[in-house]
Amino acid sequence: MSPRARAVRCLALLAAASLALHSGGDAFACGDKFARVGRGARYQRGYVALHPASIVLYMGSGAAASGTLKGMDKALKAAGHKVVAVRADALVPALRDGKHDLVLADFTDASRIASEVKAAPNPPELLPVMKKPTPDAYAEAEKQWVCVVGDPGDKYEVLTSIDKVLEKRK
Repeated sequence: MSPRARAVRCLALLAAASLALHSGGDAFACGDKFARVGRGARYQRGYVALHPASIVLYMGSGAAASGTLKGMDKALKAAGHKVVAVRADALVPALRDGKHDLVLADFTDASRIASEVKAAPNPPELLPVMKKPTPDAYAEAEKQWVCVVGDPGDKYEVLTSIDKVLEKRK
C-alpha cells in the first residue's frame, strides 16, 4: 500500500471516529435509559395488580372437575398477589388463620362455600369463576354476585376483575 493510500485511509478512519464521538450524545437522548443493561422496561412481567391482595384459591370439586383455576396461581403471583391454594377441608382453617382479601372459586363451588367465607373473622370477598358460560348463565350469575369472571383462560380478565372487586371493597 502506498503512503498516499495509507494517509487517505487514516483520514477516513479519523473522520468516522470524530463523527461517531460528536453525534453520540444526541443518539442516546431518547430511550437511553432502556439501552442500559438491567435498567430497561420489564416486559416479561405483564399485568401488575393495582391492589395487591392476599387471595385464597379454592380448589374444590368444581375447580378440579372443570380445570377452571388451573395455572391461575402463577398468573396471580406474577401480578403481585399473595396466593394460598386450598382444598375443601383446608378452607375454614385458612380463612380463620389469615387475613385474606379475596377467595377465588369455581362458580359451581361458590354458592356452597359462601356461608363459610362470610363466617370468617375478616370475611373476604368471593369471586366466582365460570368456564365458558352462555350469555344467559353469565347474566344470571352477575345478578347473584358482585362480580363474576367469565373466561378463566384470559388471565387479563381475571386480574382486572380482581382489581374491580378490591376497588369496590376499599
